[in-house]
Amino acid sequence: MLRINIFVLFLISLFIFSGCGFKPIYKKSDTEVDLASYKIVIENESSVSRGIIEKIKETFGSPKDYSHIVSLNINESQDPLIINSNGTISKYRIEILINYVLSDNENDKILREDIVRGYAQYDVQESEITNIEKKKAMIKSATNEALQIMLSKIQGTLSRNDN
Repeated sequence: MLRINIFVLFLISLFIFSGCGFKPIYKKSDTEVDLASYKIVIENESSVSRGIIEKIKETFGSPKDYSHIVSLNINESQDPLIINSNGTISKYRIEILINYVLSDNENDKILREDIVRGYAQYDVQESEITNIEKKKAMIKSATNEALQIMLSKIQGTLSRNDN
């Protein structure tokens, strides 16, 4: 019994004191986009749904010191995908279209002007409350997709400008 306890104690100490060999594959580089360095200006904020504005503020925050300005013009559309024979709609597609202009804050130079799109689909449920919640979730999902593409393009632009 004493031998088994010593052996188990030895294995536990061996496991604790030896490293598992984990090395991160990805680590933050110097050229990675810092979201706190962007001021976001939504040009048509009055016509954009609250879910989209919340998702943008959640992603970017509100920086005090910023080196770049990103002006956004956002369009949201909802199109029926599947129309039943009785005229009811059973599936919708939501498209978020973001026209953005990236400019340097220091010298007011436009670095990039582009368009990104985000898509999401949802099935119509029996409950109107469920449909509204599903639509809000899909709007946030489509917005997130468009923002990720936009951030990727911005990062590529800034890394090319640094070189």
